[in-house]
Amino acid sequence: MKINRNILVFVLVLICLVAAFGMLYLLQKHQHDARQATREKSQAMSGTGSGVGKPNLTSGRPESPAEKVAHLTQLMKMEESPIDFYGRVVDENGRAIQGAEVDYVIRGVGTYADTPAPGSTQNGMLISDSLGSVNLLGKRGVGLTISTIKKEGYKSPPYVALSFTFNFRSSKRTSIENPALLMVVKNGIPGAYMVYEKTFKVSMAGLPFDLIVPDADITFHVIMNSYKRPSDRRDYRWSSSISMTGGKFQQIAGEIPSLAPIDGYVEKMEFSYPSLTERWQSGVRLQGVYRTDAGKYGNFSIQVAAEDATDVSLGAGRVFFNPSGNRNIN
Repeated sequence: MKINRNILVFVLVLICLVAAFGMLYLLQKHQHDARQATREKSQAMSGTGSGVGKPNLTSGRPESPAEKVAHLTQLMKMEESPIDFYGRVVDENGRAIQGAEVDYVIRGVGTYADTPAPGSTQNGMLISDSLGSVNLLGKRGVGLTISTIKKEGYKSPPYVALSFTFNFRSSKRTSIENPALLMVVKNGIPGAYMVYEKTFKVSMAGLPFDLIVPDADITFHVIMNSYKRPSDRRDYRWSSSISMTGGKFQQIAGEIPSLAPIDGYVEKMEFSYPSLTERWQSGVRLQGVYRTDAGKYGNFSIQVAAEDATDVSLGAGRVFFNPSGNRNIN
């Protein structure tokens, strides 16, 4: 009886081991299948898989030939709707400019689909009237790009060409009451906007770094203090201050407004991050608007990383300056 009991125990242990290995195999197979499905879906969405055509945005799989035809048909229907565009050419002070030549490109089906369509792009030119207005009505296409603006004695500021899409819910709409503003700057006047960008290193021992903007005659002063010990990995105590000479500034949370505020400016802001607190963070990012002592405006962004910084910290600053004197800063 004793031998039979041992044999029974051995058999039960063997059954349990077989069952355990079986469950482990099924679990690993399930994880492998899940990773494979995720990889295939990612390839389909990025167009790097073995499928033919662009991905179907609803299912994540490549478009079938029938779906590509349906997509192209949809775009062609959109192209049948008229383009209604209203623009206004102005100078750096917002005054209307007459006689400016505005070059445009109408984008058609061929711009958005794999199969080019006849007349997929149309080039043209508009002349601004006494009010600076340039209106394009009754044309057909999916999108419109304002490529260049030319006027004798003026220059276009270096900005990305303005693009407008039509027949989409998210399209930017223009109207007689709300035209797109197309700006030119009189020759001999400093550029409508000046942008200064700089990466820098700042001491973590309280020595200031000066971000100088010469044309605006202002300077941002960045100071960092670290209380990190060699044994600290993170969540150490550190502080920072950002101040300005030649003007004052204010912090803006979210999107920078088109017009600078009239008041609310300060000369200095300080930041302190005690260790092991919920509000601790690994760096400071300050963005906002400023007003110079000469009454000119701009916006700025300064960020400095404090994480893993013992002696020096890396920072970056971007300052946008409008020398014309108006409050347009975006």
